[in-house]
Amino acid sequence: MKSPVSLILPTYNERENIEPLIREVARHLYPESEIIVVDDNSPDETWKIVSRLKLDSPRLRLLRRMEKPGLTASLRAGIEMAAHDTVLWMDADFAHPPSVLPRLLGAPATWDIVLASRYVSGGGDGRKSRIRRGISLALNQSARKLLGTSVSDLSTGYLRVSKKIFAKVPLEGNYGDYCISFLARAEREGFSILEVPYSNLDREKGSSKTTHNPLVFARFAAGYLLTILRLRRQFKTSGR
Repeated sequence: MKSPVSLILPTYNERENIEPLIREVARHLYPESEIIVVDDNSPDETWKIVSRLKLDSPRLRLLRRMEKPGLTASLRAGIEMAAHDTVLWMDADFAHPPSVLPRLLGAPATWDIVLASRYVSGGGDGRKSRIRRGISLALNQSARKLLGTSVSDLSTGYLRVSKKIFAKVPLEGNYGDYCISFLARAEREGFSILEVPYSNLDREKGSSKTTHNPLVFARFAAGYLLTILRLRRQFKTSGR
C-alpha cells in the first residue's frame, strides 16, 4: 500500500515526546500523507510545540480541542479532519514504536483494518510491569472467548483503518475500551482484519495516565471488562 494516509496522534501532556515522535513518524509515511495532532488543550501546552513545528511542515495539522478531554472523542475529531481514505492512529508516548509503521502501511490495501498485535507470533508485551502485562493478556483472552472474535489483541490502540468502516462501525467508548468495541463490532460486520506482530514499550518521558496509580489502572481495567460484558449481551440479543 503506497497511497497517502492520515496519521492521527491524540495528545494530552506530551510536550516531552511530541516533537521527536512527529519527526520519527514522518520518516515512515509516504509523500503527501498528513499528520494530525489532536490535542486535548494540554496544560503542559503540547499544542504550542505542534504550532511551532507546523511552520516548517505543511503535512502537519493541529486541532486543539477545548471540550472535555477524552481519547475516543479526540480520535473521532481526527478522523473527521482526515483528508485521505486510510487513517492510522497510535499513542503519542512512544509506547507504540514508529518503526512498526512500515508493517502497517505495507499490508495490502485489501485489508479493511490492520492492527499491531502483541499476541500473535512474533509479538510481545515489552512493559516492565508484570501486573499490567498479566491484566492486559487476561482481558484480551477473556474478550476473545466471550465475544467469539478471532482478533488476538483487541486493546492494541495501534491501527490502520479504511474510513469507509466508520459509517457502519463508529467509535464509541471513553478510553481504551473503544478499541475492543470497534474491532469486535467491525469483525461481526464482515470487515477483514489483519494482525501484524509488534512489541509495545513503557514510556520513557512524561507521565502515564494509568501506570503510577494502581487504583486508576484497576479502574480502567474494570471499564474494559464492563465493555466486554456489554458487547456480549448485545451480540447475543442481535443473534449475529
